[in-house]
Amino acid sequence: MNNKLSLYIHIPFCARKCLYCDFVSFADSSKEKAEAYFKALSREIELYEAADKEVISVFFGGGTPSV
Repeated sequence: MNNKLSLYIHIPFCARKCLYCDFVSFADSSKEKAEAYFKALSREIELYEAADKEVISVFFGGGTPSV
């Protein structure tokens, strides 16, 4: 069994929706929507805490970095 895990964490908040993007994204999101997203993301990460996996890489992507 492979115990290695690579994570991709998608941040869906953008200044505008790009035509080529197939990911879920939200332009001009409210602070409340962002807070709810990160709270849910935190809960999901906690669910994996008990898994017998070694995280070997984490990639953050999506969104507009300035947002």
